[in-house]
Amino acid sequence: MAFSPDLERRRVYLPLTCDVTPSVLRFATGVEVIDLPEAERPNLETWGEILSRQDIRKFRETERWLVYDYGYPPGNRTPDPVELLHNTFMALQVAAPMGCDRFIIFTKNLDSEYSDLTVHARNRLHSCGWACLLGWGGITPDQLLNIVNGVLQSIHDKQTRFMNPVRLLEHGLYSSEPYMQTLMWVMGLDGLLMAVNRPLFISRLCRLLGPTTAVFSPLSDCGLIGRTYTVEQVAGEMFDLRSTIAHGKPIPERFWRPLPDITIGTYQAAYRGMPTLRNVLAEGALLLLCQALRTIILNGLMPTFSSAKTWRDYLTS
Repeated sequence: MAFSPDLERRRVYLPLTCDVTPSVLRFATGVEVIDLPEAERPNLETWGEILSRQDIRKFRETERWLVYDYGYPPGNRTPDPVELLHNTFMALQVAAPMGCDRFIIFTKNLDSEYSDLTVHARNRLHSCGWACLLGWGGITPDQLLNIVNGVLQSIHDKQTRFMNPVRLLEHGLYSSEPYMQTLMWVMGLDGLLMAVNRPLFISRLCRLLGPTTAVFSPLSDCGLIGRTYTVEQVAGEMFDLRSTIAHGKPIPERFWRPLPDITIGTYQAAYRGMPTLRNVLAEGALLLLCQALRTIILNGLMPTFSSAKTWRDYLTS
């Protein structure tokens, strides 16, 4: 990228320590996913008070980074470069909600002869076992570009009804408590569907994604089989659990009763103890929220979604 000689060259970058992209990409905002040469990776040896030795070694060995180069001072640039990288990483989570162990952004002055580095630490993103193992789930590079660009455009346009579910996705990933995750992710779905009751939630979710659509893509190669849930089978239970949590009621036994019939293969590595309906609904809510956001973008529904009336008419047609 060419810069005016009056500007300092600065870079914000974020290590992609999990497999979050299928290829090197450049998004519409100028943010890129690249394989960063070792000489260009941040020198973190002096950050031992903030980062563990394990983190420092992991970041040093990480090849793939999310990078944005810009001129400083940024003038009237909106958003802030750190915020832009943050939003881009969350847009990647919409495409594949795998979470991350360390969500951390670095800023560096490329024109300085000194190790001029700033660290912007974020919370860990806690995903769910199925989403982590599913990974990209067949999403192509072109679809990934469209998803990330679509999410960033909605933020730029201040499309609140789309932004809020993305933020609820984010805050659910910040939590490690399954009930709180379920509450956030089903609230995100409810916001997209503009549903105020159980029947509307079920009918509109089925209209958007299809009633017989599988909630969990097959993962038989990972040993995770036996989950044949469809959208119409889990929608009502999701709404019930969300309402129970939101209104502070005791959790009914059916939600935390073990489900031995789906305890197969690597579940023992993914969960502490036997999985329950609560686990199924938490993971299903995460996957369906991201699928709903992707469907709106990839199916060209954003113009329809932007009007509450036309969107409501679409969901009830």
